[in-house]
Parts: sequence; structure tokens; C-alpha cells
Amino acid sequence: MSREFPVGRFENWPKCQKLLPHIESIFSYKPADEGSLKEWARVLTNIAWYMWMKGSYKAAKDTIVKAISIRERILGREDPNTLTSVRTLALVLQYRGKYKEAEQMNRRALKGHEKALGKEHPSTLTSVNGLASVLQY
Repeated sequence: MSREFPVGRFENWPKCQKLLPHIESIFSYKPADEGSLKEWARVLTNIAWYMWMKGSYKAAKDTIVKAISIRERILGREDPNTLTSVRTLALVLQYRGKYKEAEQMNRRALKGHEKALGKEHPSTLTSVNGLASVLQY
């Protein structure tokens, strides 16, 4: 399912909407092996992004927190994939009006991306943009 459920961008919404009913069963499922856990965290991140984009902020937060927990345990706190999930959490928090918490998540993502990927990497610059956006509020 992690290969099928796309990132929640607008152009992917029809596919996300079609797959979402089939996804609900995996929320309570917890894979045992590391490879499956990585894939599970990836699909949870994509689902959370879709839920965020559709305005389901509570469900998005619950889902992305689960993905972050898995990614931190398996990949580490500063892994770029973990930080992608952290950035998604920052967006959810921002849209819920929790600006201080969103700022903390954006700062964490920025610091980690700078360390892992360098200051000029697109993911680092996306983190800069996320931090600037929340600071605007």
C-alpha cells in the first residue's frame, strides 16, 4: 500500500480518496519487521498529508505522530525521512493555530536538514520556508 498511496497533493486526491477506505484497516496494524515498519511509516506520512490537505487536522495529527514515532525509532531523529514527517506535523499544527509548537517542529526539521543535507539542499530550503511561514503568524 505504501507504493500505491501517493503524497497528498491536490492532483493525487482522487486516488487518495479511492484508497482511503482500504487504508483504515492498517491504522491498528503494526508490522513486526523493520522493512515493513519503514513502509508503514511512509504510507502513514502520505495519509497524514492528504488528511491535512483535506482539513482533517485531528486525524492528520494522530497519524503523523505515529509515523514520526516509528521513523525516529528505526531511522533516527535526524534522518531526512523522519524530518519529512516532522515537517508535516508542523503544517498540521500551524493550521490548527498551534504556532509555537509548529515553530518548534519547523526549527527541528531545519536544523536536521542542514546537518544531514547541507544548507542549499531543496529539503533544507523547504524547511526554511516552513519556518518562515509559521513565523509570519
